[in-house]
Amino acid sequence: MHYYWPKENDKNRKDRYRNLPFPYESIDTPTFFATSVYTFDDLLTNLFSWSGVQEYIKQHNENPIEIIYDELRTAWGNLDEKKKISWQLHTKIGKKPLK
Repeated sequence: MHYYWPKENDKNRKDRYRNLPFPYESIDTPTFFATSVYTFDDLLTNLFSWSGVQEYIKQHNENPIEIIYDELRTAWGNLDEKKKISWQLHTKIGKKPLK
């Protein structure tokens, strides 16, 4: 299986920035989510912006979204319908010492 994301993205995604070097004392944070309302075209535009998709295109000279387009379209259902999309945001927040 090939992997098309930059290695640094994968490391940070897997551990949710916990092991990312950070010069300050870490502060625990609540779980945050981003939410948006997407059309089917918005979804395709978002997917196309991913660095992993762009790397796939670079290596194979073909858009992987086109390969799965019919499946995505079927899964979406009514193309006139907008859908609420949510994804978890990962943060690393710290407290800088006072001087």
